[in-house]
Amino acid sequence: MTYNNLACYYRRVGRLHAALKYLKRALRIESRLDRVVHPADTHVNICVVLSQLGRHAEALRHAQASERLVQRELFG
Repeated sequence: MTYNNLACYYRRVGRLHAALKYLKRALRIESRLDRVVHPADTHVNICVVLSQLGRHAEALRHAQASERLVQRELFG
């Protein structure tokens, strides 16, 4: 959660590469955990930053990953 928050700060101040760095760290940590409270959030945030960087194909992959996680959370 802390890395996600730092990334949101850096995104707001226009430091997109720093934001992406923290989001990737958050994703690596989350991938090793058994339970994540809001598993889709990091993917959504990565999607936003990548889109702002013009990396739309990568952004789409993270949006799709987020959607799969939300569906899994809602419907098992």
